Parts: sequence; C-alpha cells; structure tokens
Amino acid sequence: MSPATASRGRLELVLFGTVCLRKGDCRLDRFPTAKARELLVYLGLHGSEPVPRLWLNRILWPMVEPREARNRLSVTLYNLRRSAAEAGTGLGDALQVDRHNVRLDPEEVFVDAQHFFRALADCDSTPDAGRLALFRSAVELYGGPLATDTDAAWLAPLREQADKLYQEAANILCDDARSRGDTAMAMAFEAKALRGPKVSLR
Repeated sequence: MSPATASRGRLELVLFGTVCLRKGDCRLDRFPTAKARELLVYLGLHGSEPVPRLWLNRILWPMVEPREARNRLSVTLYNLRRSAAEAGTGLGDALQVDRHNVRLDPEEVFVDAQHFFRALADCDSTPDAGRLALFRSAVELYGGPLATDTDAAWLAPLREQADKLYQEAANILCDDARSRGDTAMAMAFEAKALRGPKVSLR
C-alpha cells in the first residue's frame, strides 16, 4: 500500500516542505503563531511517545520564565485546536493532552516524516526485495526539506539527516534501476536525488 493510499481519508500532517495539516479537501497551513506550527512539528516528529510539558516549555521558550512558558504552552495548544477546527481538519483525539504530557496519536493522524524514518529504519532487518519497496516508499514520502517554514535550532540536524537519508535511498534505487537496464527509471531517481535537498528554506 502506497503512502498516499494509507493516508487517504485520515487526518494527515505533512512535515516535508511546507507544514500542513489536512483532511480530505480541508487544510490548515496558516497557523495562529510560529510557535503553534513549531509545536505541531515537534510532536509530529516524536511518533507515539508522550512529550513532557516541561520539555516542550524548554524547547519552545528557552529564555522564558517557567510559569510564563507553561501559560504560553496552554494558550498555544488551545489556539492550535481552535485553528484546526476552524479550518475543518480538526485535531480531535489525535492531539492528546493531560497535566504532564502532550502527544500526537499515530493511530489518528498520518505523519509523512514518521513513516519516512520508519521505512528507512526497517530496511536493515528486511530482505533485499522488501528493502527496495521501503526505499521507494521513503522516496515517495519526501517532499523537500523538513518544515521549510519553521526556523528552529533543534530542527536543523533532523532536517539534515532526512535530506541525507533521502539522497541515499534515491541513489540506491537509481543503482538498482541501472543494474536492471531501466535507464529511464535510473535517470528519474538520479534527478530526485539531486533535486530534494536543494529546496530553499524561508
């Protein structure tokens, strides 16, 4: 099943390229604040793991007094839910919040970057034929550098890692196509490898 098929009809968080929350024909790509977008990106990259509120406070507002950071997180979560509801995507049960933790439930929302990293991680324990399918899945999911509209120091190494992994996967697929004499496919994957990370960041 392709990533597009897997996510059809579900709430989807796109982290490659411009950050976007979408469901069917509804989409949210204009977030109430830059911090709301950054919060969603951070949660989206952390899979099913609950993220402590205290840690989010430190990541998002490192220079702010703890009490004020706690208030800002609460307001940001509220505004994020409201904006998603107004856009028609909603967040519903996907965004799980309690007194101590915040979490995006992967059963409720399809996150492209999560599936990208998981596909490539699974390659090491997958036979050759299956590995090529995982590489293709990862290349299909990649839509440019991670969160090009999010300027955060913590994101830079992850963005660089994703770009490198994408290039490696595209090159492997290029070599495989060339070994099978499929010149057109080899050129297509070679073009993908050269194109991806060159998307400029805003």
